[in-house]
Amino acid sequence: MKRFFPYICVLAWFIKSNVLADIDRVDMPFSITWDVGFGSNVYVVGNHPDLGEWDPTLAHKLRWTSGNVWTGQVGIASGAAIEFKYIARDGGADSHCDPDNVVWEPGDNRLFSTPTRPPPPASGKTIYYYSGWTSAVLVVISPTGHASRVMNPVGPGRSSDETLFKVKGVGTQSEMLEFHFEGWLDNVLYQDFAPYPDFDDHYFTRLDAFLLQDGQLYTYWPSPTVSAPRFEDRWINSSYPPIDGRNIRIWLPRGYDSHPWKRYPVIYFQDGQNIYYGADPSGTGGWDADVTAQREISQGRMREAIIVAIDNIPDRRRWEYNPLGDTYPGESAGRADAYVNFLAHNVRPTLDFHYRTLPDRRNTFVAGSSMGGIFSVYALFETNVFGGALAMSPAFTRAPNYTAMLPAKTKPAANVYMDTGAAEGQVGVTPGGNYWETPWEGYDALLTQGFVPNKSLSMQAGCGHSHTESAWRARLPDAFRWLLSAGDEPNRIALQEWPPDLNAFSVEQGVLATTQRGGRYRIETASDPDTWMEEGPAWVETNRWDQRWFTLDWNTSPAAWKRLTVEPQY
Repeated sequence: MKRFFPYICVLAWFIKSNVLADIDRVDMPFSITWDVGFGSNVYVVGNHPDLGEWDPTLAHKLRWTSGNVWTGQVGIASGAAIEFKYIARDGGADSHCDPDNVVWEPGDNRLFSTPTRPPPPASGKTIYYYSGWTSAVLVVISPTGHASRVMNPVGPGRSSDETLFKVKGVGTQSEMLEFHFEGWLDNVLYQDFAPYPDFDDHYFTRLDAFLLQDGQLYTYWPSPTVSAPRFEDRWINSSYPPIDGRNIRIWLPRGYDSHPWKRYPVIYFQDGQNIYYGADPSGTGGWDADVTAQREISQGRMREAIIVAIDNIPDRRRWEYNPLGDTYPGESAGRADAYVNFLAHNVRPTLDFHYRTLPDRRNTFVAGSSMGGIFSVYALFETNVFGGALAMSPAFTRAPNYTAMLPAKTKPAANVYMDTGAAEGQVGVTPGGNYWETPWEGYDALLTQGFVPNKSLSMQAGCGHSHTESAWRARLPDAFRWLLSAGDEPNRIALQEWPPDLNAFSVEQGVLATTQRGGRYRIETASDPDTWMEEGPAWVETNRWDQRWFTLDWNTSPAAWKRLTVEPQY
């Protein structure tokens, strides 16, 4: 029997934060018995970015349990040599951002190492670049200075006066790369910086393979001219009284019109009048979610996504967003049960019918702040629709009954980004509510359920941030990078660049292949080279990089040919 095995490939930073997305991590348990007194909490801090790099304000809070046992898990990058300590800190809003607010555990640093994972297929990143220059140089920025790498011409550009350049082995895979370009044309030296000088004039991304075209990064080969983002408005009727119909405004990302083959995740924002650039509900501006998303997508830090802003009805939002069983003082009883049905069964199907969405749970997100934030948590737990929640300054203080029930609820298969501002106050300080301490109670409830910081949970504090749109706008880049990380979707250029290594396998038994996140791998068989059939179900990689053994069973499938294929999951 003739046997061969070909490979087929189908092809800013505003606040102090420890938000690090798009890294393979392992769950590491932490526990200590320590009576730190009322008002203080125990945290874990260490030498690694996943543990705050010894900065007490970036440490991970543990949760108190009976007997003064503080416990929790933290996701930490694989293959890391960790030194850490437990620390005690005053949990007050006015103390949290003070690095001197710390009592260190006595004794030497504690030590451990996280398990190693299979190495990536290459030591560095691969970058493609379209340019009209006659030569191109990549300039990498690091704390120790600048390093230049000459890029090689590898093909024609989109026009006769353009060239496609390439460079390999830059930086470290999975790590952040900061860079710009330089090049010559007609004896004149030019430079190419990121087109956001007020934010950062350097490009920076964690992507391992990408193309830079017209100032924007892509993990696939885009059309020569990419359509700009645009808006559409729709009126959505409600089937769930007492919820009334309302306007929604839909932001379609770059390339939506240029790339009809592509489908997109969707994030549904509450308080829709406040979400986009130009809104100014409180005199502090709106969220600028469209402007932020456009920048983060274009710079390879956020997935291309559809944003849906659902208008509130001002005199109803406090009870529409509040969970059933809770009542905002002076308002009607909470009816988030009806509103979430409106969102899940009126708004979402409208988007799925009229637009190219990825309608599955892990590509559907819910977002909001304050009352919209507590609703986002509610929607995550009370439906099977949403795979992620963005809850800024969530008003747990307005939903004490739901907060008390939260630890006993079934943990959803989802991720949560949550935060609060250190200037939002606490009991006895801010009239009308406790918007500092109760989000941390919600955080403890999520820890109790098994959410893991750095993996399925991110909890941030905005130092100096009050309960305003300007604060939520400042924290939004980190929220987008974590919840909609660009590395969470298949990287078509990486799948092309690093196919499985076909040298280290036995044809009689199988193949040990290097696999990439979002790649759909399958064995195919054929009795002749023109007729291929799938053998068994496809398998999708969820880790950023891994090595998997694919078995070839010649006895159950006596075909003349077998091959391993990989294509993007979507």
